[in-house]
Amino acid sequence: MHPTIPRLGLAALVLVSACLAVAAPTAGAAARPTLAATVRTSGQLVVRFHGDTAAGCGLLFRCDIRAGTARWTPARSGSVTLFRSAGGRRRGFVFLLEGSSGSARTVARVERSAADGAHVCADSRAQPFTALPVQVGRAGTLVFGFGGAGGSDELGEPALLGSTHCGGPLPDDVAPSLPSRTVSLRALRRRPRTIDLSGSAAFGAGGLAGTVRSTLALHVRRLHEAHDQSGGRRRRVRHRERQQLRVLSVEYRIASVTGSVPVEVDANPRSCARYDACGLTGTITASPGPAGGEAYVTAFGRVPVAGLRRAAGLEPGPVPRKALAYGYAQWTRARGSVQTSFDRSGMPACRDSVALRRGTLLLLTRGRRVIARFGSPRVAGDEILRSRCPGPLLADLRGQTSLASARLPRRALGRRTVVLHLVRGASVDAPGYRLRSRPDLTVVLERERVRVRRG
Repeated sequence: MHPTIPRLGLAALVLVSACLAVAAPTAGAAARPTLAATVRTSGQLVVRFHGDTAAGCGLLFRCDIRAGTARWTPARSGSVTLFRSAGGRRRGFVFLLEGSSGSARTVARVERSAADGAHVCADSRAQPFTALPVQVGRAGTLVFGFGGAGGSDELGEPALLGSTHCGGPLPDDVAPSLPSRTVSLRALRRRPRTIDLSGSAAFGAGGLAGTVRSTLALHVRRLHEAHDQSGGRRRRVRHRERQQLRVLSVEYRIASVTGSVPVEVDANPRSCARYDACGLTGTITASPGPAGGEAYVTAFGRVPVAGLRRAAGLEPGPVPRKALAYGYAQWTRARGSVQTSFDRSGMPACRDSVALRRGTLLLLTRGRRVIARFGSPRVAGDEILRSRCPGPLLADLRGQTSLASARLPRRALGRRTVVLHLVRGASVDAPGYRLRSRPDLTVVLERERVRVRRG
């Protein structure tokens, strides 16, 4: 993947890397697109729910939920892409990206009962990136679904139902109830197909119960070889332009992830009413480990290899102006959790515990320093504050803010073992809430190899 990185922005890079990490299960294994097609979507996903004793609302203090609705409308266009890893195994995803057709959007309305009457939370949130898994069978079949329906979503969680401030069922609660559809790979290479993912079912989990109804359909054009998307002359021109570009990739394995990121939460009196947050206070604690995964530091530019090694922190000395570097660590084999505990006006309001199965840590170079960030809104799919409880979202953080960060000298990346101790937190006034993080998170990277390529 690395030779293509100079043409990608950081946000796009993280999105693509999340999927390529699935297609390439071992550090350094190359994953390349093999087949692709454009896709249009139609329809919606609607979840209706309420507090339910049989689902455990008493233990989670969710019995006051009288009626709730979450309506998810996906982005109207995107692509289906199949990848092949170095071992020959194929993976696929339906990518729906924000663009001229708009982005995915979740609209939520949750009504709860209280001694002083009914209270309502209303919210609408855009979701710039969605990735639905496509399972590739050995018999030449493709299985399209919602993650829990067509097999586990290896990006960490089903990508439907974007987060809102109102809380409610999680994707894992409703996805197993939804249908999957199997399509012949040969048929999809011959002609366009409409893949009907409509259906309805009842569910009950996390103190909530209700129904989920899908009218979603994927209108997929004919699959073609991925490299056929550009003409031969354009490819030759790009090759001449890039032939002097060098890309240096430093590959690590994540040896350990320990510690936690506690977030103190209070209602924001200036904006709490809209989200029914007035009087709420409590903590959200993200414990992302133990976990395993891969990390990369990549330097690129039309400079000698020695300059790239300095940019990647492998050697001391000044970094050439034409050399750029970035990095990220990502784990998808995790047994972490997010614990939420909220009170309202001194009384228990919501308790929840959800699995935290993936995470991404950004490594940004700034002069002689590297800034490590965890819990950043720039990374799609890592909504680590989300639970069934109402509350703030990672997306509320602005700019360069993250829940946990650390600064270290660039030369520290040249060590065989890199220890990232993230203890810098954030204090944010968010819609409906005020939050303050107090992280104590340690990520240990062990260098495995260094590779140099021509772009």
